[in-house]
Amino acid sequence: MTVSGTGTATGAGAIDGWPRVLLWLIGVVTILNGAGMYVAPESWFNAVPGVAETGPFNGHFVRDVGAAYAASGVAVILAVQIRAAQLPLLIVASIFSGGHALRHVVEWGTVEGARHNWANDAIAVVLPSAIILIATAVAWRDRTTES
Repeated sequence: MTVSGTGTATGAGAIDGWPRVLLWLIGVVTILNGAGMYVAPESWFNAVPGVAETGPFNGHFVRDVGAAYAASGVAVILAVQIRAAQLPLLIVASIFSGGHALRHVVEWGTVEGARHNWANDAIAVVLPSAIILIATAVAWRDRTTES
């Protein structure tokens, strides 16, 4: 998977094949999750397994995090589409998704984390973040080898 270069989404340096589809899927799901958090924060809070156990509902906070999710998802999709901007867009997405995933992993070793379903966290939070972080590392590598 090569993820750097300039110009449009096709040609040398483009994200192609299954990595493109996977990143698109992650981007769309991330945007939809963020939209759900923003539009129906209390429903989202009560529907997602483990969220209600983290503390009382705060609609303002859920909407704020929803906006971060939406921005991260848009950054991933734009990174797939705009080769010239792939690395900075993937870095932006990595900051949110990586920080969020790291927080979940750290909580796994705590008393409060023991109440969470780590398998759900791994699939819904950590795996997509790992994929974004790998794409970012590849884009960084490709950028430095082209210089």
